[in-house]
Amino acid sequence: MKALKRSKSLTARTVETLRNAIINEDFMLGEPLSETLLAESLGISKSPVREALAQLKAEGLVTIIPQKGTFVFTLTPKEQTELSQMRFILESAALDLAYELNRDKLISTLKDNLDAMKLQLEKDDLDKYLVYDRSFHVVLFDLCDNSYLRDAYTQVSGKHAALRLRSAKRPKHIEKTFQDHVRFVECIERGDLDEAKKELRHHFSRFDDYYRENMDKFAVSNASSTRKARQQQNRKLKL
Repeated sequence: MKALKRSKSLTARTVETLRNAIINEDFMLGEPLSETLLAESLGISKSPVREALAQLKAEGLVTIIPQKGTFVFTLTPKEQTELSQMRFILESAALDLAYELNRDKLISTLKDNLDAMKLQLEKDDLDKYLVYDRSFHVVLFDLCDNSYLRDAYTQVSGKHAALRLRSAKRPKHIEKTFQDHVRFVECIERGDLDEAKKELRHHFSRFDDYYRENMDKFAVSNASSTRKARQQQNRKLKL
């Protein structure tokens, strides 16, 4: 007999819905999140919303300030640099292990991702491009055979995914970062991991520069007016 798959709990579905809403720019960085309004929008009680927001706080996607409320995360330029530094450390370590343990599969899987990314660029489908962009980096952790590295990456990947999508509105930036991926794979094929890591560092530095130049476009400038506008919209989110 086949084991029955358990359906996700209401809280888990709420976490997933709100996480995707933040990453996909349904909410701006720094935007206030009302438990009451979110519960009404989702058609559920406030309890699973509160639990979901606590989980998203642990992932760094929301900030909960006592007596003030809950807000979508924001990053100062210094914090963005620190996030990129953390990702570089994790991805470099994952690259070393994945190359040592699964070299051929690592190269073939990364090249498959590159082909898929290129196809989506040609189709001008940025949404699908970003799905493959994210999976490109996840490959390192899938093949490194280290659960602690994977867990550590999970704690920072959500924030970066949210920022990455916001950069997709600038085609020239996407084209340049795609070429970063191409050079990264070429280095791995040659067995030059030191050069691959230099490409990786350059890739993250490029994004840091982009964020510093455009951070004001990503965040709300007036939290109270944003809350009022959202209340008037009464937009529905789907679990």
